[in-house]
Amino acid sequence: MINQTQKKKKLQILYNPHSFSPTLFFITLSVIVWLLINISIFTEKNKVLFSLFQYLFAPWHFWLDNCPAHDILLGLAILCLYGIVGYLFLRCLDVYFPRVIEFALALVLGIAILTIPFELLAIFGLLYQGVVALMFVVFIALFGYFSIRHQHSPMHGAPQRSDVVLFRRGYLFFAHEELKSRVQMPSSKIGLVIYYTVMFVIGLIVVLNFYHALLYPETYWDALIYYMGYGRMTFLQHKFPVKVVAQVGLGLGANYPHLFPLLGATMSTLAGKWANSFSQLIPPVAGLIATILVYHTVARLTGVGLIAALSTLLFRSVPYGIAYFTFASDYAIALLFTSAFLYLALLYIDTRLWGYLVMMTVICAGAVHLNYLMWYLWLGWAVVLVVAHWRAEKQNTTMFQPATLPLTRNQYHPTLKNLLSSRRFICLLIIAIIVSLVWYVRNIVVTGNPFYAFFPHILGGKNINPEVLKSCFNEWYINGDGIGKFGKGLWEKLRYSWVFFVTWQHSWKLAPVFMGFGVAGFLIALLEIVGLIHLFPSSTRKHTHSFLIINTYIFMFLLFYHYCISDIYLYHIVPILVPVAIFSALVLKLLWGRGVKIIPILFCLYIGIIPGIAMSLMGFKFTGIAEFAGRKVAQSELVALRNPCIPEQMFYRLQYGKDVDMWRYVNTHLKGKKLLTHENRMLVYDPSITFIHLDDWEIQQLYGLKDAEKLRQLKSMNIHYYLYVPMEDKHPVVKKLGHHRWIRNQKILVPVFRAGRNVLYQFVYTDKGIPEPTG
Repeated sequence: MINQTQKKKKLQILYNPHSFSPTLFFITLSVIVWLLINISIFTEKNKVLFSLFQYLFAPWHFWLDNCPAHDILLGLAILCLYGIVGYLFLRCLDVYFPRVIEFALALVLGIAILTIPFELLAIFGLLYQGVVALMFVVFIALFGYFSIRHQHSPMHGAPQRSDVVLFRRGYLFFAHEELKSRVQMPSSKIGLVIYYTVMFVIGLIVVLNFYHALLYPETYWDALIYYMGYGRMTFLQHKFPVKVVAQVGLGLGANYPHLFPLLGATMSTLAGKWANSFSQLIPPVAGLIATILVYHTVARLTGVGLIAALSTLLFRSVPYGIAYFTFASDYAIALLFTSAFLYLALLYIDTRLWGYLVMMTVICAGAVHLNYLMWYLWLGWAVVLVVAHWRAEKQNTTMFQPATLPLTRNQYHPTLKNLLSSRRFICLLIIAIIVSLVWYVRNIVVTGNPFYAFFPHILGGKNINPEVLKSCFNEWYINGDGIGKFGKGLWEKLRYSWVFFVTWQHSWKLAPVFMGFGVAGFLIALLEIVGLIHLFPSSTRKHTHSFLIINTYIFMFLLFYHYCISDIYLYHIVPILVPVAIFSALVLKLLWGRGVKIIPILFCLYIGIIPGIAMSLMGFKFTGIAEFAGRKVAQSELVALRNPCIPEQMFYRLQYGKDVDMWRYVNTHLKGKKLLTHENRMLVYDPSITFIHLDDWEIQQLYGLKDAEKLRQLKSMNIHYYLYVPMEDKHPVVKKLGHHRWIRNQKILVPVFRAGRNVLYQFVYTDKGIPEPTG
């Protein structure tokens, strides 16, 4: 018995900042070696990043006539309206944040709240300028009224009702002061220099993200199809265009949750014009706010300002994060919602104040309108309730005292059972569920499947051809960068994890932070949770462990999702960067306690420069090698950086080459016509052109017919042009239409225009009838 007690005590003191043990030395040394291995492999594989800085001194060209300054300012003004709605909602609750967090969360809440009414407007074809403006006015007035009413409502501890407003202001003041006192800032001059150097590097990365996002046309393929292409269609039609078919392009996208394209469409509707800059503005703004939230989450968790700064630097230095805070897509908002959720989860676990739970619930309800994956936040919400209330104390009737006012824990800690049975909790949950399900009910009505067109063997769905869906997955796997490239079975994927994350050709996308700091921090978190090491004071350990459980859940769920559910594209789980940043803080805190601060500081600064600054300078809107200004240029030569506001067609040619010539020809000669094609980059084409895709449902009905009947049907559909694009070859099922045979028969499909590998054909329907194909 004595031996077991001694053994238990030994395990519980593996980490003690005031002592040293062989076990602790081994853990610390292992973490340092692990980091060195990951950083050195990344460095060896990406030597080009060191040479690109020389191109900063190459010639620059400013295309000032193309600067979208007016649209950018107008877009910021409209986002401020979202922020005003969110801020007034926030003021309806007794919650306490630093000022910068109030403004950051205001935009998140505003987007989450207004998504539902605007979504309903677009579903029913009411997305017009006057209606959108009225909706803003109504919500600002509504929350303005309730915020004023709340500020004058009775508050526990206030001496008199007439003094409640002053009392609340004092409460807020002390809360802000306490928040400042919780974070230890560097006291030495060297520490301050390092801290502000880190903050400068973070700021530079953020500024460069804005630079690339706003001063160059969007080239991200999915943005041209869906995030902006579909957004423009929604703006022009004042509603969500309906297309129910399981196919590669808009058929699936038209039934995804629409928060991001709806934001662009709503901003354009209010402005009275479509502007690409509105959609392009959202990701870098989301990145800035997520950065603020990650910093304050780590600062509150660790209590060390420099650790918070270094963790935030790592968060902003992951290449995939740099890319998706630049691309016009919903993944920047996914990162934003995840960072907001974790920050509020930390506050709720620490305080159990009702306002934080309400805000968390609003964010979860809004997030599921972003994409299907965001339901994982609802699962996280449930985990937060369990860990926050599982061992809650019974009611304590002690009055709040002025000395303990600021952000103290709620004096009443309900048990989980009491919380779940309370009337206000039940009302909150019912409203949140109804709000969450709006889009999914629409999908059931329109498509027959709430998650159209996935899991059709379980959920069903309209117009789903399993053979076409299988061919879609074939195209996605060819283009994908996920763990599915290494096998179908879970064990096979696990076996190749090191190759996938560290040495593979696409491993740079999360390296070296994910494996170096994220995985190491995950293991440290497990040791901390089970009590084998103690990184945090005993007074806060219980709440810290509860929060680490939430962070671990998000980390593990996203990995599970990629390994077991969607293994095609790695960017699907890009929100994992938020828990990785928090795990990074644990690595830094471990090394902090051993007196080796300079090592993690150097590691972080190095990563902040390579890949952080390097890839932020380079950007990801132009990738590869192309001809520019009469010579071959590479992405690493900072061509994009040195040509701000370059004309749209010129930049598109840089990324897509001769495709641009085909776009120009089609836009000039096919206005108002129908076009049969596999091309789906809708944003670059004139909106008057009707695209009929080779895997659209009505075209699928022709697959089994004879050629003559197929041609008669195509003629009856008034289709006179077919555009071949190389991407079609990756989607083999479309060959069933037989049009490849018709190309060889010059009597049916006649080439009209060629641009690179793209070819525009015209159908020849003669008065004597449709010629029968030969061969």
